[in-house]
Amino acid sequence: MYDDAREHVLQSVEENPQTSTRELAQFFDISNSTAHKIMQDAGLHPYRLHTHQGLSGDDFESRLEYCEWALQQPDGFFQKIFYTGESIFRSTGVPYSTATHYWAANNPHWLRELDHQRRCSVNCWGGVVDDRVIGPYFFEGAVTGASYTRFLLEELPVLLEDLPLELRHNMWFQQDGAPPHFALQAQNSAVELFHDRTIGRGRLLTRPWPPRCPDLTVMDFSFWGIVKDDVYATACDDCEEMKDRIRASFRRLDGSQAMRNATASAKTRMEMCFQEGGIRAIIR
Repeated sequence: MYDDAREHVLQSVEENPQTSTRELAQFFDISNSTAHKIMQDAGLHPYRLHTHQGLSGDDFESRLEYCEWALQQPDGFFQKIFYTGESIFRSTGVPYSTATHYWAANNPHWLRELDHQRRCSVNCWGGVVDDRVIGPYFFEGAVTGASYTRFLLEELPVLLEDLPLELRHNMWFQQDGAPPHFALQAQNSAVELFHDRTIGRGRLLTRPWPPRCPDLTVMDFSFWGIVKDDVYATACDDCEEMKDRIRASFRRLDGSQAMRNATASAKTRMEMCFQEGGIRAIIR
């Protein structure tokens, strides 16, 4: 009985990998536990769907061109990229990657209280170069071309003072294509600071950053997720406390193995992207 059901269930799963054990149990008139056992015995696991930003036809070519250029650079290049970006932290946020389940013999009725009457949000800038974490810097209100330009000229040089001089003179400044970064005055400021070592959107910058590529920048595929896991570990509805948590997370990550691994992973991701013709680079 079990062997017959197993053969039919596995054949059905091969034809439709997205079917559920409940659907299999109903269709083949077996218990849900039997359907689970068949899947386990066959070494099959229920992987979750992951969503990501879609790519258009032109995106593949621009991703390929960027990855090819980056991979042709001298050894140590990826440790010289100064990845930067902004992220918004909200009091209603939840951890990005930390498991939000609770293992127990009995249901603990685990709850997390959210106070929607007292909301706060913090707009934070951060950067990573090799294993060094730069920042944070907090913008008041929305980031505009003018406020971002002022940050580049007045605040960023101060944040970089503790970096070794050789690294500061050789690192490549990378930003994504957010509208404030694209502003002409912001492009001019980036060039003023980093000369011909700029990566981003805009004709004044040295190397175009391909659009819709969070999988290729340390800030998006690693850094912000780790920081938000730290910040959202417990509920927080006070902006100053949230800023303190962000600062603490930045300090914890500065010089860490996690950042060294993330920087090394950037090269691996670009190799995968290039080998697969610009396809999204996803590393589990």
